[in-house]
Amino acid sequence: MPVPTFVVAGTQKAATTWLYECLNEHSDVQVPTIKELHFFCDLTNCSKSRHAKGMDWYLEQFESATQCAVSGEFSIDYMFYPEIAEKLHALNPDLKVIFILRDPIDRAYSAYWMHRRNHVDYPPFSDFVRKDSDLTARGFYYDQIQRFRKFFPDEQILTLIYEDIAKDPYAFT
Repeated sequence: MPVPTFVVAGTQKAATTWLYECLNEHSDVQVPTIKELHFFCDLTNCSKSRHAKGMDWYLEQFESATQCAVSGEFSIDYMFYPEIAEKLHALNPDLKVIFILRDPIDRAYSAYWMHRRNHVDYPPFSDFVRKDSDLTARGFYYDQIQRFRKFFPDEQILTLIYEDIAKDPYAFT
């Protein structure tokens, strides 16, 4: 079974859905029908984890990839959790890793409102502006990317900037 050739590892609220839709329309790219597989996330810290479905299930998501030049997945939590870079390297040491970064404050504020839409009783944003908050900790990109650089050389890592995409999305298509 084919393994993915790329992964979009993060971050949340930074145009990953836009990139997923663009690549999904491309005839030479295969992405799973489920945008975020969260397969390599541990269920103890990621409620969306699908790891329990097993590796066969994961690889089935890329079965049609043999007809495409590249295949990949999007799981924005991969960037955040420390153990995932090593797991991805074990799957495919030639994997291309894509990060989309966004101004950390704008990203946190956007994520806050996404969560608040689903939870009316969500506390005010000011309660989350602490370093120990998951909402703000996701904006410490340097350490997160360094974990990937331990396993993947720079030529396998692409970093895009949300603000550049928002300014000129056609430059990325």
